[in-house]
Parts: sequence; structure tokens; C-alpha cells
Amino acid sequence: VRHLMLFGWLLKAFVRGEPVQEVDQIARLLLPVAEARWVAHQPKPVLALLTSIRRIIAECDARGEVGRVAHRTVESQLGILNSTVGTCEQLLGSPVPPTYTRHTSRVLLSFLLLIPIGLDELKLSATLTLFTTAFITYVMIGIDEIGVEIEQPFQLLPLHQLARELMEDVAAELEPWCLPPAGACGWR
Repeated sequence: VRHLMLFGWLLKAFVRGEPVQEVDQIARLLLPVAEARWVAHQPKPVLALLTSIRRIIAECDARGEVGRVAHRTVESQLGILNSTVGTCEQLLGSPVPPTYTRHTSRVLLSFLLLIPIGLDELKLSATLTLFTTAFITYVMIGIDEIGVEIEQPFQLLPLHQLARELMEDVAAELEPWCLPPAGACGWR
């Protein structure tokens, strides 16, 4: 249960590129010290955690503590978690090329500089031309800024809250009598 509670925190740290020390802090709250140290110092701690869970399930299966159906179900769910990590890794590994961003910024700037010339053909008053140009500039730069923010979705998402809720949901679902360790929910 504690391994699954740690998954959200490790995934958050992985996609945001947070330092190992932050991962180590929450891992020591949830796992035995030696295992927490091992997981935190792996190249991809979130994948090391899934490996650790698979090892625990295999050991339980070898001792006859887990039925075959339960073992297959857990393995299937771990495969989904592994696939989730892979999808996040693909998103991180395929950023928008800088030339695309530079090109769109230059085209936008050219367009915004030409708006007053185009509006002049309509024989609008100078005040109306100014306000129309300002409004169009505001809208277009806003859209461009939204595009820049979308390029890095993991920096904008509330991953801290999602990781905390995931940990609490795992505790509530698998062991209603087991609360997260003190201090784990407030970890940043």
C-alpha cells in the first residue's frame, strides 16, 4: 500500500525534474529506509518503485499469499502505471521545436505591426484604429502566451494536490484503517 501511495509523488518529481532530495524525503516517510534510499537513487525512481512492487507481489505469490487472478490483476494495473510513466516521458521528450516558437512569434509580430495599415484603408478614426489595434493585439498575444504555457503542461498542473489525493485514495481504498504517515500529506 505504501509503495502505491508513493507512486504519485515520484511521478510528480519525475515529470517536473525535481531533485532527488525531495523524492528521498517522502520515500523515507513511506518505505523502509534502505528501500527508500535505493528507489530515490535510481535513474528513474518511479520505474524502480514499480519494479519493487512487482518483486513484492512475486514474493507474496511464491508464498501462496496471493491468488493467480489477483496476481494477474495487480500485474495488469502495474502495466497501466508503467504505460502512464511512458506517456509522460513521451510528452517530456517531444517539446515544441524552438524554431517553431520563434517563427510563430515573428509572424505574429508582423501581423500586429500591419494591423494599423489595414485599418487605415477602412478610413476609421485614429482613436478607433488605436483601440481596435490594442484589442486585437491583446487577444493575439494572449493566445500566443497560452500556447507557450501549453508546451510545458507538467509545470502548470496541480501535481502536488493530485499526488496527495492519490496517496489518500490508495490508503482509503486498500486499507481504510491505515492512514498516511504523519507529515506525508504536507510534503512539498
